[in-house]
Amino acid sequence: MRTRVLAVLVTLLATFAAAVLPYRAGAEPKIYDGAWNWEHPNELRVTEDEMFPNTPYERDWQSHSYYWMGRLDTGHVVVIGPFQWRYGAIGAWGMYVIVRDPRGRVFTWDGKIGDGSLEVAPSGMRISAGKIRFESRGGVHRWTVDVPGFSCDFTFTNVLPAWKPGSGVARFDSEHYTTYSLPAPWADLSGTMTVNGETVDAAGQCMFDTSETLLPLTRANAEIQAARVWSPPGTPRADRWFIGTLTTVSHPGYGSLKLPMLLVAHGDRWVFTTMDYTIAFSEMMALADPPYPYPARIAVSAHDLGGTMEGVFTIDPPYWITDVFQRLPKMFRTIASWFVKRPVIYRNQARFEGTVTSPGGGATRLELSGQAEFMFTR
Repeated sequence: MRTRVLAVLVTLLATFAAAVLPYRAGAEPKIYDGAWNWEHPNELRVTEDEMFPNTPYERDWQSHSYYWMGRLDTGHVVVIGPFQWRYGAIGAWGMYVIVRDPRGRVFTWDGKIGDGSLEVAPSGMRISAGKIRFESRGGVHRWTVDVPGFSCDFTFTNVLPAWKPGSGVARFDSEHYTTYSLPAPWADLSGTMTVNGETVDAAGQCMFDTSETLLPLTRANAEIQAARVWSPPGTPRADRWFIGTLTTVSHPGYGSLKLPMLLVAHGDRWVFTTMDYTIAFSEMMALADPPYPYPARIAVSAHDLGGTMEGVFTIDPPYWITDVFQRLPKMFRTIASWFVKRPVIYRNQARFEGTVTSPGGGATRLELSGQAEFMFTR
């Protein structure tokens, strides 16, 4: 909790500084430029250094995020998110774990990792601290975690080669940017997981992405929309499908730029990766609190050299809500509300129904399931 309070106080100071010091516009934005990666995802080969940037810290708020999400054949949905942040002389490593079991019960844990014993390799993905270890090498990844109420020993092996959207960099001006890459766009999962003393087989499917961001604290991204879905458990490998969509919306100070991507894969190959698609929220739902509406139905349409896709994501009500303000002591919550917007993350189960048509005209009807997430800073 002390780390969270310190982060909020840093935010307040940065907000005050931003009010005093005018923002200086830089170069025109560039969003994931470079067409080759988009057009030839199956031929792309990237190095570990490209997947896991480690830019030396210089200024502003710098963060590294390592996001893993899996759907176990047992019906569990699991999210594990190690991350690091730096601001001036302070910073920390943290992690959150969220598990939804087939009965709808939710387990969560979040906290600081390291406590001075953290070991981080200067390149690639090799992080260890006590009973926690994350390692990636050559398309094979081993994650072991042991925190109160939760432990896992996961090995996941890439079905698809690592990929990044174009250059992998969305540059908002001459100094500020976010990177994005997928060390494991789609992977087969094995191992075990224990939640509150109950151990299950962790066979399933998963994905793993990473990002590095450098932004002023007062210009955090305004919104993130994501959905990732897979074929049902038991589907033969050659017949499996994966669809993922992710859209990040920048702060209004950067023009509310959209960073979109739609990913479609079948068997062990990409069908297409594209920024050029149509997405429409055809039905919205709202909660009493937090007061942010989320889409209950999302229509998606894409036409690419690899074929076409038409379908609808159906989104269930959130099974877990992360409200950053609610996790702060009341006094700090009140102070923070004077200066900063309220960050909220919804996590929802999601289903996709639609059709993918190959260039030759063959059509495949799909019914996939997984998870959607919506982050709002308003």
